[in-house]
Amino acid sequence: MYMSAKILTIPKKTTRYSCFIQINAIGSSIDSMNNVTGKMTAYFKLEDSIASTYSPGDEILLNGYVKALRLSRNPNTFDFNDYLKTKHIFHRVDIAPELHSSTSKNLANPIERLANNIRSHALKTFDKYLDNNDHRSLTAAMVLGFRNTINPELYASYTKTGAVHVLAVSGLHVGILCQIILFFLNKLFKSSNRDKLIKLSLLAFSTSTYIIITGGSAAVMRASVMIIIYYVGKYWADRVDSYNVLSMTAFFLMLYDPYMIFQASFQFSFLALLSILYFYKPIYEWLFNHIEINSRLINYMWQMIA
Repeated sequence: MYMSAKILTIPKKTTRYSCFIQINAIGSSIDSMNNVTGKMTAYFKLEDSIASTYSPGDEILLNGYVKALRLSRNPNTFDFNDYLKTKHIFHRVDIAPELHSSTSKNLANPIERLANNIRSHALKTFDKYLDNNDHRSLTAAMVLGFRNTINPELYASYTKTGAVHVLAVSGLHVGILCQIILFFLNKLFKSSNRDKLIKLSLLAFSTSTYIIITGGSAAVMRASVMIIIYYVGKYWADRVDSYNVLSMTAFFLMLYDPYMIFQASFQFSFLALLSILYFYKPIYEWLFNHIEINSRLINYMWQMIA
């Protein structure tokens, strides 16, 4: 089946390359293709050197074998195909190395183009200054969420030890990034309403770019939206309620994609933060109800534990 498609995600390397694509036209031959709209999962061979060069926004022409997704045959286990359906993906296409080619490069919107360029520049910087291959791949995974260069044996070691989450980009990364950005913005701008609006706009632009760079995981999106809502309240409201911020973040994300609520990363991300908000205060106050502590260091350490 011939198709004209747009690359939506960075091709992920495992036992093969895989990515999400947006189908623009499809037909039994190049001359008989009709315009359509829909998404598929594309699978390329591991030895396919061209597939590894694709970036989000690239337009490709391909000829592949299309199959409908099947439900898992193992009951009560994680069904990846069922997960794909929450992303509006119901078919997959297998593509041989010689049956696809790029027709246009980087047709993404300006923010996506900027994100792709930043990611490429960062990867080149890691290659330049980090001599060890494992160090480069781990740095790319922990900073950019880019795992394609990780040695399969190294990745398997992280998986077996239960430490693979270290390689995932989380809300902590967004928090660190925003603190760095705000440090410089507070030096450049004052506290007038105009300056607050400029700071908030630059912060929103930076977090949106980082979301695209890292692949748009639920944790990163949640943290980014939450930070923006928090600073809107901080700049123009009397007080900020953490539960309201969390609720508004969930509302806006589900408004953007209602199916996001079925994703495990979305559920665990919000449940974890809700648990922190609910249990932090009683756990923190429990110690001080039994012991009088005047040390700032012990106080800070107990805050981290709580």
